[in-house]
Amino acid sequence: MKEEILNTITRRYPDAGKSLLKIARETKDTDTEWFAIRGIGSLKFKGASSFLRRSLFSESVFVRANSARALGEIHDTAAEGDLIRLLRGENDNGVIEQTSLALQMLGARQALPVLKAKAPQSVSAQTRGWIIGATEALGSKADVPFFASFLSDPNDKVAEAAAHAIEHFCGHDFGSRRLWAGSAAFLEKPSRTLKAGGIPTKQGASNSNSSKVVFSDCGSAKAASR
Repeated sequence: MKEEILNTITRRYPDAGKSLLKIARETKDTDTEWFAIRGIGSLKFKGASSFLRRSLFSESVFVRANSARALGEIHDTAAEGDLIRLLRGENDNGVIEQTSLALQMLGARQALPVLKAKAPQSVSAQTRGWIIGATEALGSKADVPFFASFLSDPNDKVAEAAAHAIEHFCGHDFGSRRLWAGSAAFLEKPSRTLKAGGIPTKQGASNSNSSKVVFSDCGSAKAASR
């Protein structure tokens, strides 16, 4: 119901950003706060930038996640440092996903070292997929070894995302493993922080990549037994 109300407000009242900011600032209800923040992002209301940057460090994971995404949507490049600091210390999967998306929206290449360090720490396959997608969007051929480290990931979609990234930068054809484009499947189903479910590994599915492919760069690859 709240989602429908918010969609109606942002569709019918495109100048409602200031009112939504007032609601987000004054409400004592966390759900109302993060719904208002989501509306601010949808309307790209730049007047909320300072409030959103402060909200990145809220106790609520929902407020942190939606604030990060809103900063990306309003394209507040001044928030890049705060987003990177949030990502570095964040443990919630949904917040990590939305922060990586915001950094991608901002073209924040300086976030790459933190993104790449965060991916192996992520228990959630979905979160690893989001980070790989953001790294592909922000990265270069120099990041091929990072993507290659996920080709043997136990989750098929994560391995496919890594293969897609390598194809993007190097042109290597992974054949049947290229079943999807980048991190789109993950982006359609964010973690619980946006009130949606995750993407589990298919029951009974096995990783079809029987070899571990080791890349030092795009021109050098070899297959080794797993």
